[in-house]
Amino acid sequence: MNSVRLVFTILPCLVGAYAAAVFLTTRSISARAAWGLGLLVASVLTVGAYVATKPMFNGVAPAASILESYGCLYFIPTIVLVATAVWLRSRNTSRNVGVTVIVALFLASSWIASFAASRFVGFVNVVQ
Repeated sequence: MNSVRLVFTILPCLVGAYAAAVFLTTRSISARAAWGLGLLVASVLTVGAYVATKPMFNGVAPAASILESYGCLYFIPTIVLVATAVWLRSRNTSRNVGVTVIVALFLASSWIASFAASRFVGFVNVVQ
């Protein structure tokens, strides 16, 4: 069950860290590049989580619903947080306010994503 806890607790933090990095970076990053890289990160996390936990859930749930569950878990926070980070950068928001907003939205979007993921596969509730 350790890999499941990793998938549902640790890996989603990478999405939040990426959004914070987009906001805090001193280099100019275009919104297009931030979105492209953010969606790539969410895709890699989704596929990686599926590959890591597939043997544990073989026969318990269909592969499609597991992928949809992990997709919700990583793409919902990615969409919310990257949009927020790009918007905050465009407004020249202070670092303290920006990071606070990103952390608050990370917590909220992760909770919503976990709830959405549980709609596809029932094993999510076991981890929480």
